[in-house]
Amino acid sequence: MRQEFGFEDPTFSVETAIRMLQSQMSFLGMMGLEGEISEFTVYRGVNWYFTIKDFENVKVTLRCAMFQKHTKGSPKPSLGDRVLLKGEFKLKRGNIQFVVSKVQKMESRGSHEVRLEQLKQQLLAEGIFSEDRKRPLPRFPRRVGIVTSKESAALQDVLKVLKQRIPSAVPVVSDTTTEGAHAAPDIRRAIERLQLEGECDVIIVTRGGGSRESLMGFNDESVIRAIADCDVPVVCAIGHETDYTLSEMAADLRASTPTKAAQEVATISEEEIGDRLMRLRLRLQTMMLMRLRHQRDILEHIQIKAPQHLIEGQRQRLLYIRQRILRSMAHRFESNRQQVLSLATQLEAVSPQHILNKGFAVALHNEKAITTSKQVQVGDRLVIQLAEGTIEVQVVSPTKDMPTEIQLSLFD
Repeated sequence: MRQEFGFEDPTFSVETAIRMLQSQMSFLGMMGLEGEISEFTVYRGVNWYFTIKDFENVKVTLRCAMFQKHTKGSPKPSLGDRVLLKGEFKLKRGNIQFVVSKVQKMESRGSHEVRLEQLKQQLLAEGIFSEDRKRPLPRFPRRVGIVTSKESAALQDVLKVLKQRIPSAVPVVSDTTTEGAHAAPDIRRAIERLQLEGECDVIIVTRGGGSRESLMGFNDESVIRAIADCDVPVVCAIGHETDYTLSEMAADLRASTPTKAAQEVATISEEEIGDRLMRLRLRLQTMMLMRLRHQRDILEHIQIKAPQHLIEGQRQRLLYIRQRILRSMAHRFESNRQQVLSLATQLEAVSPQHILNKGFAVALHNEKAITTSKQVQVGDRLVIQLAEGTIEVQVVSPTKDMPTEIQLSLFD
């Protein structure tokens, strides 16, 4: 016993206090509870861990456990179900837990779940959750807005990823409470503040995991509409794997964790950009070298085909053609000469001159050859054509039986 604050209070160790609490709880024994399922997890397929909340005061919750020997054959509850539980209170690692041996579903669902479903259907009808209105995230954001608590681990996760992947991007934090339904106005104002003052390219709305009650602010209509009406793309990462909040459904992209949200915003890191640029530069260098080699080959080909080379080639070709023509002409000339000589020999053999050269002569009267004595009369003057020269004679007698007597008279 210690005397403090002016009077005496009993003081116990933690272990003693827990033992005393357990002994008091044992007096309660088995009892029945009713409430609404707000969280539900199945561990290794057999054990159930869930949270129930009070029908009237949703802030009052209790953690429950139901183990394999009782879950087998028992109806499995769902989020939002109203249930009757039979069990007893236990202390586990200093935490109060209601160990359930029997569960029974009640007919009606919780009022909160009914209102949430009604709001969901209303927003669906308005097209707030339509995939057609989802916008792509910017590939290289310069300013990234972050709506969360400055004291949260979620903020540190996002900042760490952004610093690693896009250190040049400026994070703009809009501080807000994120716990419970009363946080909705703060969250809405934080989003609107970034739109007015942040000049952001993209906004991340995030917090860590929690119970359904702690996430109620993200199911508020004002927050959902603020996200849907945002001027820039919004990524939501509320950190609740098994059940989406309506804010996540309204966002342009939903991420499972704050870290994943930052990775979606920084899809391509600056290091990856640098690697890509390096690969592009190497490709460009390779292409330029190939282009230069190609152009060099063209230039070498052009040099071979330059005018002086073309002229020289044509000159050589002309010389060759000229020689062929000369040889052809010489051959043709010799052939023609031989043909002419042959014809001349043939002509000479049949020419009158050849006959004259043999001692024969031709008598002409009035430039016509005389072939019979009947063609002339006595006294006609004839021209005798000899092999060399001519003589002029006069017909004495044309009688055949007597030799012709002629008067020789030479002339040119």
